[in-house]
Amino acid sequence: LEDIDYTFAVISDTHGKPREDLMGLIVNTNPTFTAIVGDAINSSSDKNYTTFFDRISPLSDIAPIYPSIGNHELVGDRDLARWRSVWTLPGNEMYYSVNTEDICNIFLSSKIDHQPGSAQYNWLETTLAEDDSPFTFIYMHYPPYSGGGSETELRSSLVPLFEQYGVDVVFSGHRHGYEHNRVNGIDYIVTGGGGGELRNASVKDFTIKKEKVNNFINVTVDVDSNKVGIQAIRNDGTEIESFVLS
Repeated sequence: LEDIDYTFAVISDTHGKPREDLMGLIVNTNPTFTAIVGDAINSSSDKNYTTFFDRISPLSDIAPIYPSIGNHELVGDRDLARWRSVWTLPGNEMYYSVNTEDICNIFLSSKIDHQPGSAQYNWLETTLAEDDSPFTFIYMHYPPYSGGGSETELRSSLVPLFEQYGVDVVFSGHRHGYEHNRVNGIDYIVTGGGGGELRNASVKDFTIKKEKVNNFINVTVDVDSNKVGIQAIRNDGTEIESFVLS
């Protein structure tokens, strides 16, 4: 993009040990916020959260952190109480939206009931229906489409809403590596390379790009031209790929 008004970062699956090289790269982009798409920690314990917040401090010291709930954050009911005690987030803190200029950022919990008629589903449908932003991004831990294993339940519950209301990008983690998948005009980005052990993903008919690598996503926004740049970056600072939404 020629004129960048602001940037933000997306990362996932740090598992309580965010990589220092990725933290440094993200800090250098001067993000407006950083989204962590689940499994920020490895287990929902006070000790694990303390270690995580200490290691993520280079980012949290300069900009807000917005997380989605992953399977490692929410195993039992007490884990949800701990989540709410350590994070201060908008809405009910389990699913919420953050509007930045040109983008409606919607954070969902794929670990909490999302079937049609559920509270989360109804909230999402209302939020999407009222959204008049040029771009709409979804952040949730489980990927509806992945070469490492798709969450097909999400395809029947939430994907129809994404398609009906013109969601542009869905950011997910859970699968440890990088994937760019595209289905019915929606880009599904898996950025599960924040610190957990890397794993392979297969090539599917919806695969655009995949790589077994630690990574993060750098998002750049040009408000005047209504353009958003999506850049996937390896932990050595080199580019995996990039594309522009307009």
